[in-house]
Amino acid sequence: MRRFSIDLSPSVGSINDPNRERMRFIVVGDSGCGKSNLLHKETPMTDTGPPSQDHIKTQYELFNKTTVVKNKEVDLEIWDTSGELGFHQLELLSYMAWDTVFLCYGMDKVDVFMESQTTWVEQIRKHCGDAPVVLVGLKKDTRKGKGTWAPLRPELRARLCSHENEWGDVLMRAMKYIECSALTGENVHRVFDEAVQTVLADRIHDEEFERVREHLQQEEPNGFAKLMCFK
Repeated sequence: MRRFSIDLSPSVGSINDPNRERMRFIVVGDSGCGKSNLLHKETPMTDTGPPSQDHIKTQYELFNKTTVVKNKEVDLEIWDTSGELGFHQLELLSYMAWDTVFLCYGMDKVDVFMESQTTWVEQIRKHCGDAPVVLVGLKKDTRKGKGTWAPLRPELRARLCSHENEWGDVLMRAMKYIECSALTGENVHRVFDEAVQTVLADRIHDEEFERVREHLQQEEPNGFAKLMCFK
């Protein structure tokens, strides 16, 4: 039996307010791409920059954060995975429901991601269901040249963007692409803020769908009673 440790040190404390929205994110990607630096930059206790050389990375680390998006407080539970364990980690955590998956790659090692992206997409869809995916280019400060380029093959992007809802329709859950730098801080907050906005929009859509479904269910008995009375 394997044992997995969780480091709660970056946590902002217990988050138990039932009146706030809660979301669970998972961050995956190849070893050494910069996932942990991103999270240590984003969390309050280490907002001065990447973790020190003395920081010991465990196999899983859990970060808790309360953020405000469009005047709405949201509690985030962000899981950081160690690239050393590779794709097996998603299988181990497949029992958990994820609101968003962040697929990360290092912009200084694009060739590594080009070789592994097919497997990452397969594992995400296998173990994370229809969770929206955000492709994150890390270490933007190492990039040369201008422009935005998402190194994901079109057929893989299509697999990450679409899913089928209860009505049988195919919805396009736009896979966002963001480049950021934990070293300079550029776009670090945007990575998570845009994910929160996407999840909130999905939840509003789901609530509206549920209201329509309940309304139709209430109308069905009345229609049936009128039909029987007419007969």
